[in-house]
Amino acid sequence: MLRLPRKKLNPGSDLGTLAVALQEVTKELKVWSREKFGHVTKQLEQLRGELESLEQADPISNREAILKTKQELDELLYREEMMWLQRSRISWLKEGDRNTKYFHRKAMWRARKNNIRKLRQDDGTWCTDQNTMKGMAINYFEQLFRKDEHINPYDIVDLLEPAVLAQANESLCSDYSDEEIGTALFQIGPLKAPGPDGLPARFFQRNWGLVKEDVIQAVKEFFSTGVMPPGVNDTCIVLIPKVPHPEHLKDFRPISLCNVIYKVVSKCIVNRLRPLLQDLISPNQSAFVPGRMISDNALIAFECLHAINSNADERSNFCVQDGSFQGV
Repeated sequence: MLRLPRKKLNPGSDLGTLAVALQEVTKELKVWSREKFGHVTKQLEQLRGELESLEQADPISNREAILKTKQELDELLYREEMMWLQRSRISWLKEGDRNTKYFHRKAMWRARKNNIRKLRQDDGTWCTDQNTMKGMAINYFEQLFRKDEHINPYDIVDLLEPAVLAQANESLCSDYSDEEIGTALFQIGPLKAPGPDGLPARFFQRNWGLVKEDVIQAVKEFFSTGVMPPGVNDTCIVLIPKVPHPEHLKDFRPISLCNVIYKVVSKCIVNRLRPLLQDLISPNQSAFVPGRMISDNALIAFECLHAINSNADERSNFCVQDGSFQGV
């Protein structure tokens, strides 16, 4: 049984110490995987050979050995299935279906799809060098998300009236309970892509009895002090293709893969804000609130344009300006 290394560290005192402790656990898991788990494919081949030899020699006298070998074979088949299931990122197919070949094909397909082999440069030529493509990506997204120094947001923010009432603000600032933190953890998809530490949410959910105290104490410490130690919010930036055959960097969408501990903190905040979104977000905004869809605005605009085109009353004049409908 794996435990957080409490002798050298004090896990749970804050997020930074907990993150360091989890790194030690990851090292122990690698050793355990190498010694106990091993190479599943080779072990399966070896067991299949042993089973075939036992059945050909004397199946009656070797009955107990055959049953034991079959049990070991079933365990290894389950391990192989879980290994490829996690790599294939298939979430809609339940465990135990023994679709190892299907999972394997999906995993290989994902690997080929996610690998950027070439990019088209500004001059129209193709680039295949990894270091050059890395520099292209950094420059492109730095320019895309760079802050405009000529814009001062406080010129507008200072004109807005506070939308959070004192009673709601008191509720938002109250201490987080153990139940809230635990609920936030179990709301995370078990096998969603992990962050830099490599630990998926399933690790924490399956071992919640062991890590519960450390995680809850660390999260509460963050909300009490407001200090995010270095390394906790480290993320892996991944480029997801927006089109079937991407060529330019504009055809990719960057996403951040965060560590589970950081996700728990953000989930706690989101769960506190969710009941207030109906009052904080104006009625004309059609996203972030249950029952509203971001496509509603496009449908309304389409219906407005259709009404203008089909209007036969000469006494009514309409115009469209800057992509939005306005009646005149």
